[in-house]
Amino acid sequence: MPSWSSFEAAAPDYQCVEIIPAFGRSLLDSRYPAYFSNDLRKLASVLSALDAYTSADCGIMHLSCAARTPTLGIFNTTSAEEWGPYGGRNHIVHGYDLTPAEVGRKLAGMLAATPGET
Repeated sequence: MPSWSSFEAAAPDYQCVEIIPAFGRSLLDSRYPAYFSNDLRKLASVLSALDAYTSADCGIMHLSCAARTPTLGIFNTTSAEEWGPYGGRNHIVHGYDLTPAEVGRKLAGMLAATPGET
């Protein structure tokens, strides 16, 4: 997972929102405002209102793509080529050999490189 401190330093104009997993606890020490819903339509609605969505390979990453939200998928173990988000506004972060700080900086760089799309 990315180093959020590195991301925040590299992308100070972005505000983060954590999508809480089904077990109902923050995985980021309640660092950001959070949202949870087990209603996929409500969750897709929230995702569609975001400027961008970033996460490791998971179902919500794919829901974000379906909601047409620019999506940055982080891949550490699964095949990015097989499971990665596709389409012009979506990006794959190959985190296989990167440190968490490098992943955070890479995410920020991807967002900065596509102004107006995210």
